[in-house]
Amino acid sequence: MTPNLEIVTFADDIMIMIQGPSHSAVLTMVVNTLCTTEDWCKKHRLEISKNKSALMPMFIRNRNTYKSHPKISSWGLNVVSKMKYLGIMLDCNLDWFPHTQYLENKLLHIRNNLVRCSRATWGIYANLVTVYKHAILPVITYAAEAWHSSISKRAKNKLEQIQRSFLLFLTKAYRTVSLEVLSAIAGLIPIDHAVSLYKDIRAISRGLPTNAVMAQLKKIETPIKTRGIHPIDSHIHVDMTGGEGTAEVSIYTDRSKTEHHVGAGMVVVKNSQEVHMETQRLNIECTVFQTELCGIGMAVDWIQNQQKGTSSYAIHVVSKAALLAITNKHSTRSLAIDTRRKIIELRTTTTITFHWIKGHTGLKGNERADYLAKTVVSYNSNITYDSIPVSRGKQLLEDYYTQNWDATYINTGKASHTKPLIPSIFQRKSLSL
Repeated sequence: MTPNLEIVTFADDIMIMIQGPSHSAVLTMVVNTLCTTEDWCKKHRLEISKNKSALMPMFIRNRNTYKSHPKISSWGLNVVSKMKYLGIMLDCNLDWFPHTQYLENKLLHIRNNLVRCSRATWGIYANLVTVYKHAILPVITYAAEAWHSSISKRAKNKLEQIQRSFLLFLTKAYRTVSLEVLSAIAGLIPIDHAVSLYKDIRAISRGLPTNAVMAQLKKIETPIKTRGIHPIDSHIHVDMTGGEGTAEVSIYTDRSKTEHHVGAGMVVVKNSQEVHMETQRLNIECTVFQTELCGIGMAVDWIQNQQKGTSSYAIHVVSKAALLAITNKHSTRSLAIDTRRKIIELRTTTTITFHWIKGHTGLKGNERADYLAKTVVSYNSNITYDSIPVSRGKQLLEDYYTQNWDATYINTGKASHTKPLIPSIFQRKSLSL
């Protein structure tokens, strides 16, 4: 590896980043890199598209030093101050104003097309908010993790201008109305908060820290990936016919979620006799899906702790989603991945089958597991699983940024005519407009 040089590739798009203590040192590395690239291409009978290639010196006012260099001139490289890479407009100062200009030009075309098919009394007027949320906002927030943290003030103003043009179109308001009022009337979060919300949602989905400071976010279930399992061993079959399995030992799992508790129950039946029962209490904010996975996990853990006298087990679950998560080799759920690993280890010496059954159909094992899950408080007072789902984390983040938006709206010196009608953002969200 060459120091101070990094190569970023995506399909056939290649970016080479070079840094150095001075521009002369950078130029030397650029020339060496060009010569190495040229030699490699000749060796493999390839040719670089020089018309699509460009050189962008960073943080320099006079680019003539690069333009006049013999090697760069012979290659015919364009020395530019901005370039587009993977849908992002990079600029030499990294203030991201050219990127916001690029967004403005792109979205202006979309807005003008929408204007032609929507007026205050006809067209797609009733669906404009949906179009904004699912077509316009994703374009603005695309790759915001890369550019929003160091965005300049003029770039922020450009983003607000973009949102303002759409909010005027949505609300059919006068052009003199302030952005704070337009956001409140439309019920759409200001663009700065919207981008921050998008970044934090992406962060918790990847197990990364967020900008929002909330104690509950520390309990978010961290997504992970399955590694080290050979594809031949990764297949797990599930019987989806709805019938019970035939095995020496039958295990039934079920779950319960109420306003006061969330619990999972598991019962083991051998020779028509209940030989073991177990319950697990979860965080009140855990989902039914997590509870189902915990129930399957309890069953597999119990099998793992048994002696090898029994060679076949049938696990019966009422949730198809939980079973599909266990069998899906691309799942990122930590509960599903941990259980999956244990199943793959166990089945080298033990036969384990999974069966989907309908709930509340009179099966004694299922009814017993359901009863245990509902009365989990009587058996377990300790919470054994405390991680909350990513979906709940997204809701917490939305509430957090809505509170920030509400505080900004209440404290602003504008909106004097609107505040008597819409005193707060939360009151606006309760209105069916």
